[in-house]
Amino acid sequence: HSGGQLDERADFRRPHAYRLGRARQALAAPGLGAVLVFDQYNIRYLSGTVIGEATDLENETLAFAWTRGRGVRTLDTSLGGVNSFPTDINRRGQIVGASETETGAFHAFLRDVNGDVLDLAASPGGGGVSSASAMNDRAQVVGTRAVGGVVDAFIWDERRGMRPLIEDATPSFF
Repeated sequence: HSGGQLDERADFRRPHAYRLGRARQALAAPGLGAVLVFDQYNIRYLSGTVIGEATDLENETLAFAWTRGRGVRTLDTSLGGVNSFPTDINRRGQIVGASETETGAFHAFLRDVNGDVLDLAASPGGGGVSSASAMNDRAQVVGTRAVGGVVDAFIWDERRGMRPLIEDATPSFF
């Protein structure tokens, strides 16, 4: 094999154009307002950015973003603790995931493009744990939370805050 960095040898333009075209085609379907992309490679091809986490020598897990132009950079997603795990990025560059708080509990977070990190918490009082799973371009966040022994899915937006994804759902345990 020849030397050089992978990005210098591989032409990512074709798969990027193909996957972006497929996503745009899906979004053009009547009644479809968003496409959730969970696979890190599809996120890369659609957005041009890869997000993930890396563990440093002190065993701290840090969120990072990679772009062709800027390379790898760590992201401040701190809610007072050490560890953080990004799970999704939207086309505006906002990132969601879970970050450790000062108490050691994990809370869902939203990191805005300007670097501000918002603690989405799990309950109005801040108790419990939560993790954001995905977000659309309107910054509506979905995820899971556990408060007082009850686990449910949530949706969060700036106007209405965090609420159950399915209103009046009776939690089921298995």
